[in-house]
Amino acid sequence: MSLDTADLAKRRFALLLVLALLQGCGQPFWTPRRQVAVAEPPFPKPNSPADIQEIELRHTGCFGTCPIYRFTFSSKGSATYEGERFVLLAGTYEAPLDSAVFAFLSRRLIKSDAFDLASRYGAAGTDHSSRILTIVTNQGTKVVSEYGDSAPARFHEVVSTIDSLGGRLRWHAK
Repeated sequence: MSLDTADLAKRRFALLLVLALLQGCGQPFWTPRRQVAVAEPPFPKPNSPADIQEIELRHTGCFGTCPIYRFTFSSKGSATYEGERFVLLAGTYEAPLDSAVFAFLSRRLIKSDAFDLASRYGAAGTDHSSRILTIVTNQGTKVVSEYGDSAPARFHEVVSTIDSLGGRLRWHAK
């Protein structure tokens, strides 16, 4: 019984495939790329609450029913809420914002060292929402983006404070 060239080639290929698979035993099939931390230049910390002009917190969606909304607080005495999906109040609303409340929130940001936070925090997985904190100061704009629950506790405390404040304002349609 003789093997023709095609059968011989198939057997060689099968043998090479088995050897390649055996060579890989004990090795991970896929290794995720490691994220390299890039040093960020320090953001100038405001000297006083008066240096902060605007604070915005945005919640993004996920594959499920994560609420999508945004609060924007201005040092000029106004607040804006935009509810997009999976929220009790959908649409765009405004509310007056007392200057003492904005100053309190600004002091909270300074005291929590929010300006020393990294620009990005990410978690493994694909079904998380993000929180994006944007702070406009006289020196520039600081943005901190978090995917999942990956940021330090002080970031979560700031987010909780902003959400709590936004929940207490008396919103009216814009």
